[in-house]
Amino acid sequence: MKLKFSIILFLLITFSSCIEKNTTNSKEAYSYWNKSDMNSKVEVVNGKYWESSHFSHEYIIYLELKIDSYWWTKFSKENELVIDTYQNESFYNNDFPKWFKPSKEFVAYKSNTDSDQGSMYFYNEKTQSVFIYEIQL
Repeated sequence: MKLKFSIILFLLITFSSCIEKNTTNSKEAYSYWNKSDMNSKVEVVNGKYWESSHFSHEYIIYLELKIDSYWWTKFSKENELVIDTYQNESFYNNDFPKWFKPSKEFVAYKSNTDSDQGSMYFYNEKTQSVFIYEIQL
């Protein structure tokens, strides 16, 4: 009896973390990415999130946010973002959601870390809007 219970418990623990997350619910996508409740200084306009079923936390996030300048300053500093002077054309040809279209008024940023896998951030200081494409595979 104990062995049967142990096997069932083991299987539940093992496979409960093997569920893929895939949502186009904007607030849910932001919550998965941010790992916390909505910040009152952030308005989620659009979002899409995918996370693999692997324990390695592979994910792709697309977000469109209305923020304040403090949020952007803190976020860009924590993520070591720098202005992207080399605009990679193949980036814009990916299969992004239809709403993910930062205009030329947005400044493109990328991470200045070795662990970056092609994530891009587009910030418009005038409208306090940001588009986020983040990938970790």
